[in-house]
Amino acid sequence: FHQHSEPTHLLKYIALLSLSLLIACGPPPSIEGMTFPDVDLSSIRTVRVLHSDSDGRKINHVIEAVLKTKGIIIVDSIDKANAVVTYQDKWFWDITMYMIQLKIEFRESETGFPIATGSSTRMSMEREDPPEMVKEIIEKIFNSSTGKGTGS
Repeated sequence: FHQHSEPTHLLKYIALLSLSLLIACGPPPSIEGMTFPDVDLSSIRTVRVLHSDSDGRKINHVIEAVLKTKGIIIVDSIDKANAVVTYQDKWFWDITMYMIQLKIEFRESETGFPIATGSSTRMSMEREDPPEMVKEIIEKIFNSSTGKGTGS
């Protein structure tokens, strides 16, 4: 017969509870943004946001709205754009559907060459609405630019 002391039970309970919370909450949100070397996003005045074929939630409209707040004009063709924006959204079910990850990429309109990229990954307990995720990515991207934004 082995007796457990009260403090040992309490420590095991605290350790188990801590582990359970860590597993349930997942890792902290990851928000990244970078501009490729020698790229100054302040020169971008017009953008074409391409709608992703797999996107049924029209995240392209959310991206356009956030870019407009930065003084960027949204155009309807690549020929009129300084840059093209593409994105990939991933959704997950946890009682309700939520966006677990969003990646946004800026490309030169003439060459298609990537000039800036950003992403946000959020687990269920740290979930945000799509407009907030778009805003945090765009802010990270523009803050990483040598020009520090659009200059507006």
